[in-house]
Amino acid sequence: INRRNKRKSVWEEGDSSLGSVQTIVNKVVIGEKKKAKRENKKRDQEAYEKELQYNPLTPKEAFLQSSGNIFPKEILQDQLEEVLSSKYTKHIGQKGILKWDGLGALRWGPRDDVYEVEYPHQRSKKNDGCIVIYEHPDIDPNTDYAPSNVYIAGCDPYNKDQSSDSESLGSFIIFKQFYSVSKTFNIVVAEYTGRPDTTDEFFENCRKLCYYYNATVLHETQSSGDLMKAYYERKKCLNFLTKTPNILYSVVPNSKVRLSYGIPMPMQVKSAIINIINDHLNEETEPGIYGNVKGIFSINLLKELIAYTNSGNFDRVMAFGLCLLYHKDMTKNEAQSIQDQSLRNDPIKYYLEQKRKRDRSNN
Repeated sequence: INRRNKRKSVWEEGDSSLGSVQTIVNKVVIGEKKKAKRENKKRDQEAYEKELQYNPLTPKEAFLQSSGNIFPKEILQDQLEEVLSSKYTKHIGQKGILKWDGLGALRWGPRDDVYEVEYPHQRSKKNDGCIVIYEHPDIDPNTDYAPSNVYIAGCDPYNKDQSSDSESLGSFIIFKQFYSVSKTFNIVVAEYTGRPDTTDEFFENCRKLCYYYNATVLHETQSSGDLMKAYYERKKCLNFLTKTPNILYSVVPNSKVRLSYGIPMPMQVKSAIINIINDHLNEETEPGIYGNVKGIFSINLLKELIAYTNSGNFDRVMAFGLCLLYHKDMTKNEAQSIQDQSLRNDPIKYYLEQKRKRDRSNN
């Protein structure tokens, strides 16, 4: 409902009686008060969602559900509508397959006979899924490969073969970090979500994406067995799996888990991931501009972020969150490396800093 046009239509009808004018003034005052109330409630996301739900100003707001989702759903909804309506972004995702050329290189082939698994998916349907590319990798002319430490991935795998026995899908997302002011960054560049008949099929597509983007991946480990690590080990490509990030031990300080690769998903880690996603989505790259949301062109990821609840399967959300957790850990390690290098230039400060770290770890 366009309130400005609605007020205009009243004037055009020629009803200029005092009663009508007063009604219009009252509506304007009430509308301004509602807007002010809404702005105050924006500080509390849950209260803001309830305001949108119970006092909608547009049809879109009327359909936003309050479900404990802390993500900025209105901003995500705007991006989803933009992607769906713009001729430049509606078909930006290129579906296809990665195939070995027999010489040790991968070739991308767009295909019309493959399909994405849509959100929400139906268990009764075949949910093999396919690779979707939103931006192909930049290539370093000196190596003919994608540059190192630019593309990172997050993977929420599944452990059982056969697609009919679970609602869970496997999801693998590649995220592009900053490395040049002339290049895009902080965007999702590729996605593979599905549940083929065997986990080997799923992990092989993940492996191909790692090679294609020269990307290392942080994956969720599961108590029933780390099939992703086993597959990568069998294919002699463990170098594409990242080691367990240090951030695990700050999120779960008393954790006795000691892994070499991947990260488990206790409630504390999941909560930390959700908060990291929320911070990422709410970051303003310019005043009023949420550039990180603008970097998401995956329709199904946007739908999952909008619909997210603490229960249910949101595989793309978790894969995306693992990307951001990995990104945060890498950024923190780089900052620490710079600080350590600075301290090494002053031996006394370096000694005292190392002693402080040892004392803190002993406590």
